Amino acid sequence: MSSTDTADAPAKLETLEIARPDHIGALANVGARMNGYMDVLAPTDTIIQTKGGGIGQLAIYKELLRDDQVRSTLQQRRTAVVSREWVVEPGAEDARAEEAAEALREDLKAIRWDDITDKALFSVFYGWGIGEVMWAPGPDRVRIADVKVRDRSRFRFGHSGALYLLRNGGTLEEMPDRKFWTITAGGDSHDDPYGLGLAHSIYWPVFFKRNGVKFWLVFLERFGQPTTKATVPAGMMDDPKTIEEARKVLDSIATDSGVIIPDNLVVDLIEATRTGTADYATMCGYMDKAIAKVVLSQTASTEGTPGKLGADDTQKSVRDDVVKADADLVCESFNRSVVRWWAEWNFDGVAAPRVYRKTESPADMNTRADRDMRLHEMGFDPDEAYIKATYGEGWRRR
Repeated sequence: MSSTDTADAPAKLETLEIARPDHIGALANVGARMNGYMDVLAPTDTIIQTKGGGIGQLAIYKELLRDDQVRSTLQQRRTAVVSREWVVEPGAEDARAEEAAEALREDLKAIRWDDITDKALFSVFYGWGIGEVMWAPGPDRVRIADVKVRDRSRFRFGHSGALYLLRNGGTLEEMPDRKFWTITAGGDSHDDPYGLGLAHSIYWPVFFKRNGVKFWLVFLERFGQPTTKATVPAGMMDDPKTIEEARKVLDSIATDSGVIIPDNLVVDLIEATRTGTADYATMCGYMDKAIAKVVLSQTASTEGTPGKLGADDTQKSVRDDVVKADADLVCESFNRSVVRWWAEWNFDGVAAPRVYRKTESPADMNTRADRDMRLHEMGFDPDEAYIKATYGEGWRRR
């Protein structure tokens, strides 16, 4: 064969995964017995590794939820998604695809899909989430009887793609296929199935805020109210009767602290001279804004102060983008796993339906309706599937 023939030969088609992640190892506080092989992937989150004691100890992130700003902003983000209407769209324009969509719609109505979505959205906070699907085989089809969002700290991801459950005693048990719905949020690559949640970014703002509040309370305890002072003659400081009378006077004023000093002793409070606005309230407010920026990508919805020069519209647009991204994260991961398995068991050969949430605001819907009307005047009629998917159920052709 000539050199020209070699150069023109097609390259080998490589189908195997080559660059798998290699951060493998037993995690802190796991002590897992893995039947002689090592398959568990360690997370790359440095705060979990160094501050939290390993992935099995997520209390350090759960503790962040006690902060009022974290709880409030995260609740805003979750309820903004859950409050949007969810839709099941057929995978194709035929009777069987519509039948599959109706069957899935029936299953999701029965399992409180909004509540499941709300709990699944905590994967955005932690970085990953696990949902166990409760299948219910029946005479006509396999139904989704329930989806239970589990405590993510009990699970480990494997280098081989397997999912493990940490049992009592530290034993890792490999979970069966088509049983668990996994969600990964954040991170800058697909190498870490644990993702990188919002908790990683708000850990330090919450830490600094709590320490600032602690020192603020100490300051208020010392200087929030005046300290009473009883002055007695210098020569009577050793007289128990005089000192007792002074204490009675201090107690009658009913303050938490008081001092007794001789009349020839001068006591002054020395304060540090400072300029600017470097105080505890400013520091705590700054940390609250930092938390809001991380969780909501803006601060307008928590600060309550209107913006200027179109900033309100910009921040609303940012918030809407966050809502759509969260809704897509949950729905698309559910579609790629649970819905696909469900469709293959019940409607083999039929395009799987798709679950999604309508994240457009009413103003956006009015704009779309105007656009659809113009298209109709140009001679284009939307089909029934488009009308239902866009404007919801309850419509029929005249």
